[in-house]
Amino acid sequence: MSGIFGIFNRNGEPVEKNIADVMLEAMSYWKPDDMCTWVDGPVVLGHTMLWNTPESKFERLPLAHDTCVLSMDARIDNRDQLLEELDLPDRPISEIGDSEFILAAYKKWGEESPKYLLGDFTFAIWDSKKKQLFCARDHVGVKQFYYHLSDDLCLFGNDLKGLIKYPNISQKINDEAVASYIVKNELISNELT
Repeated sequence: MSGIFGIFNRNGEPVEKNIADVMLEAMSYWKPDDMCTWVDGPVVLGHTMLWNTPESKFERLPLAHDTCVLSMDARIDNRDQLLEELDLPDRPISEIGDSEFILAAYKKWGEESPKYLLGDFTFAIWDSKKKQLFCARDHVGVKQFYYHLSDDLCLFGNDLKGLIKYPNISQKINDEAVASYIVKNELISNELT
């Protein structure tokens, strides 16, 4: 599993780089192959990389291309089909990372892109042209995606160890939400994760 996280100060305030560094370090407990953050004013995307497929060794994440930046934990299974439909680099498919498939799908289909992706994935794309953060996960929900959303802040990731390092994020467990999820397999509120 690769680790992803992101911070989007919706009020436009720049993210303090040291906060991102602390979050990234908290996610290094499983000894990733690579770690990196991308910072631009009010947005940070972070990544702890595990090279778990042959093509993942060619990836450096977060991936920045044109006006979009991507961080993801993914295994895309319909790569051959997507190769025919998307504008991808002229390289052997074995050298094209899943991140390039996801970003090309987003550029072609926008927010509809997850419909065209088969596999296990969770990802976030910062689109600087639209000033928009787009997050998605696979249809079955195999990959984790946790988030906090307030008027001023969007904070997300797939590893709670990183998220709880953000200042003023409660580490208190919501017993009612846990019980509801275990007993009914549902969340008591879309506002709680």
